[in-house]
Amino acid sequence: MKSRAPWYSVLLTMAMFVTFSHGAVLQFQAGLTPGAVVPESPADDPSASTASGTAYFTLTTGGANGPKLSYTISLNAGLYFDTTIPRASSTGPDELVRAVHIHFGATGTNSIHALNIYGVPREDDAELTVSLNNLSGIWDDSDENFGADGVREMGDSVALSDAITALQNGELYVQVHTFAYRQGELRGQIIAVPEPSSACFTLFGFSVLLFNRTRKR
Repeated sequence: MKSRAPWYSVLLTMAMFVTFSHGAVLQFQAGLTPGAVVPESPADDPSASTASGTAYFTLTTGGANGPKLSYTISLNAGLYFDTTIPRASSTGPDELVRAVHIHFGATGTNSIHALNIYGVPREDDAELTVSLNNLSGIWDDSDENFGADGVREMGDSVALSDAITALQNGELYVQVHTFAYRQGELRGQIIAVPEPSSACFTLFGFSVLLFNRTRKR
C-alpha cells in the first residue's frame, strides 16, 4: 500500500513553496544608530551621540521605466534639515544634517556612494522632498549621475537597476552626516522585511509541525 505524507508535512511544504517562490520581498527598512557608523579615525567616532533615526523603503518592479525605490528617512534627538543653510558651508550647528547618502557596502565596511540623496556633493534624486525631520523621495534609473565627464567616481549616484542585487543581499546602507560628525553620525544597513502573508503562512506551517512532533513524545 502506498503511504501518504502526513497532512502537516504537505502544509509545511506548501508554506515553504509560497514563501520562496511567491516573488521578491518588496519592503525594506534600516534602523539608524551612531553605533553602526564605521569611523575613519577616533576623532570621527560618533558613539557619544544620542541621535537615532529610521528609514523605510518600498521597491516597485516591472514598470515601463524600470524599478523604483520609494523611501522615507526620519530623524530623532534634535537632528534636523534646513534647506536655507548651505550644506557646503564650512560651519553650521552641530545638529544640522549636512548630507544623506545610500552607500554600497556590507555591515562593518565603508564603501562608495549609490545615491546622493541630500546635501553634498549633490542631490541626485529628482523626487526629493525635505521637511524639518524627514526626507522622502524615489530612487530610479533616471537618478544616475556620473558628473560632467561621464566617468563614475566614488561620490556619484548609480541607476537603481545597478543596485538591485546589492539591495536584495543587504549590501546597501544609509549614512547621515551632520556638522558635528561630518564623516557620519548615523548609519543603518538596509534589510528586507518579509511579506506578511508569506511569513505568517510559513510560521503557521512550522507551528503545526512542532505541535505534531510534541504530541508524539
